[in-house]
Amino acid sequence: MRMLKFVFPLMLAFGFAMTVRAADKPADEKPQDQTGSISGTIMPPSKEAPKGSVAELHQPQPGAAKGEETVFYLFADGSAARQLKDLANKGAMATVTGIVTEKGYKVMSVSKGGGK
Repeated sequence: MRMLKFVFPLMLAFGFAMTVRAADKPADEKPQDQTGSISGTIMPPSKEAPKGSVAELHQPQPGAAKGEETVFYLFADGSAARQLKDLANKGAMATVTGIVTEKGYKVMSVSKGGGK
């Protein structure tokens, strides 16, 4: 019983310290936006595409079976959107540069003839 008198306050203090330590971390920490370039075939948006997407970029998966590809949904405004729509109608290859978002890829610039 004597031991319980010493252990209980110690465990209570330990629990309090862990709660304070967990509260030090910000809960609403947002991940940094990632920028980069991807290349592939530009296609019109499919029925599964999120609302507002201008086009899709189809990129073959390295080491996968023929026909398997990764699809990126592209979002853009202004001249980049017009350029993507033109390339999508032709099914052309291009390299796009932009920011990765939750829905897809926010395109900043487009260069024709990308890919491998």
